[in-house]
Amino acid sequence: MTYSFIKLLNGFLTAAVVASSAIATHPAQAQPLQHPKKLALKQTKPVSAAWLRDADDDSERFRRIELYLGGSQAPMMDIGQRYLAAYQAISDENLDLANYHFEKLVDRLNGMLMKRPQRTASAEALFLDPLEQLVKTAFKSRDVSQAKQAFLTMRNACVACHVAEKFGYINAQPMFGQTASFGPAK
Repeated sequence: MTYSFIKLLNGFLTAAVVASSAIATHPAQAQPLQHPKKLALKQTKPVSAAWLRDADDDSERFRRIELYLGGSQAPMMDIGQRYLAAYQAISDENLDLANYHFEKLVDRLNGMLMKRPQRTASAEALFLDPLEQLVKTAFKSRDVSQAKQAFLTMRNACVACHVAEKFGYINAQPMFGQTASFGPAK
């Protein structure tokens, strides 16, 4: 081994020892376990990692599950990933994969609407009812040009829904700029 490699390795090991001793003596380690104050969780049992079983009753357990699952933020992140994956699949002319991602996107959107029913009217009027079958038909057609057009129509529906729901600022993120068109044909 070279001297510089040994010196680098020694530096990493020293840093690891310092970090582990800092963790062992961290003041929070001596404190009793507690839940975040903001959540105002109710339980008579001592706090532990059994966050559902420690709740006093099922009502509190369901409230904790709802807190944990949140509203639309996590599903919309998943939907965004499927949206980008569908765009990439169309760019790669893999319409079966685009259709797969679109179907998962629709499933996730419907699941989110269960949690946020106030968004259902916009989602159905702007996205699901007019577009779901159109997009699926375009992807299954094997016509890449038709699939691209259907995706762009879907993109515009996403943007319109965000505006209708007073989340227009979401449209300023790179994913909507990057998917505003498709590059030249292969």
